[in-house]
Amino acid sequence: MDKARRAREIFEQRFAAELLIDNAVKYHERLSANRHAILTERNASYEPFVSVIIRCGGRPVDLIRRALCSLSQQTYGQFEVIFVRYKDIDLSSLLSHPHANVRSMKVINCLGAGRSTALWTGLSAVTADYFAVLDDDDWLFANHFEKLFESFVKVPKKPFLAYSGSISHYAEPKPVAGGHEDHRTLLYFEKNTTDLSSVYSMFASNCFVASRDLLSPALLCDPHMSTAEDSFLILCLVEQCQPQFSYAVTSIHERGRSDQSDFRQHPTRFDDELTIRIRLGGKQIAARSVIDLWEELSVFWKNRHRKEAVVETLDRVIYRVLDCPISIEPEKDRECVSTGFNLQESKLSLGSHAIDPSVGSAWVQCPEEPWAYGAELSLRLPHSTELGHLLIAEIIVECGEIGIGLLNVSERDFLMRKNLQPDSRIQEVHIPIADLLNVGRFILQNWQNAGPATAQIVSLRICSE
Repeated sequence: MDKARRAREIFEQRFAAELLIDNAVKYHERLSANRHAILTERNASYEPFVSVIIRCGGRPVDLIRRALCSLSQQTYGQFEVIFVRYKDIDLSSLLSHPHANVRSMKVINCLGAGRSTALWTGLSAVTADYFAVLDDDDWLFANHFEKLFESFVKVPKKPFLAYSGSISHYAEPKPVAGGHEDHRTLLYFEKNTTDLSSVYSMFASNCFVASRDLLSPALLCDPHMSTAEDSFLILCLVEQCQPQFSYAVTSIHERGRSDQSDFRQHPTRFDDELTIRIRLGGKQIAARSVIDLWEELSVFWKNRHRKEAVVETLDRVIYRVLDCPISIEPEKDRECVSTGFNLQESKLSLGSHAIDPSVGSAWVQCPEEPWAYGAELSLRLPHSTELGHLLIAEIIVECGEIGIGLLNVSERDFLMRKNLQPDSRIQEVHIPIADLLNVGRFILQNWQNAGPATAQIVSLRICSE
């Protein structure tokens, strides 16, 4: 009894819920007081002045106001806001009121311009010591710039480039592990620079801040890109200055709205990605590089999206690839070297099921969120070192618009991806494979609009000549 009584006394003195909660509150108060003291000292010694470029014209003013408010709520820094209007929009309701932390706001008209020209117009107007980009439908946590500039002690740093992790925010909640749902998912939280794709998959467009001295005259030349212009800018900055990671997730990207586009499906996407690789190898970029640009360019060209030749019959639609000999030759001349997928290493969404993994057949019910994966199938690859194979996927799309694609081995990017519309016929999609060692999983996913999407994978087979 004495031991039990003593144990009870120890529990009540050290581990009672009231004590634990009180200790947590006191700990939080100490952290907050320490943070406040550090911020006060930093603001007294040096407070950075940042030009923030907001391209606007395609979305409601209320979204721009949210982005602007996220700047006025920053705990560190003073800001100049540069609105670049690519379409006519009335900003008077924003310009007529003062905003905390915002020293000035100016509007530059770039009506009818593309994304690239609008961004570079804003870059040319930067007057502050540092600059950042904030899309009109995105926003920032209040401690974003506090974390980015945390390496500043009492003096500014130049050249300087820092970036944060990023979150995707969806209008409708998405399923998460454990059976729950959440409006937010982690987008980027990475500190690797091993190849070109990983460099610009680390950065969201609104996650960084950089010093103005990185905007060289050569860099301020508009690349005239329709997509990926923010990736090009970030890579040009990385080429000149080692980026510092904040180890904090403080930038937010809005996702899943009807006024957003899938730039990966833009008609000039290949040209834009090729532009990135060629320009980064040009003389205007500093010689220091974390990647072998020629190797990167070679791999990119081998894995380029190929031109299609569509053949339609009563029961089938065939998407052949014009510059792939295996795709163009008659079916009888192809040798099937493997079929199906490994069920144990594959993933199927709730409601989906495998039919016959040995031939690659499955029925897939995609989650209703845009871009959500319904099937991630680990292909049964042939044991071959020869180059040049063809994956043939036979699909019947029952409802909704779906996408199919083949990931590379790192699963950071697609070797090929294509959207398919509902059709009672089999849709036969040809996917050239340059190197079997660079093949990841086969994906079937919902496309850009929320809603039901179901499809049957009839077969998956890999052929050689």
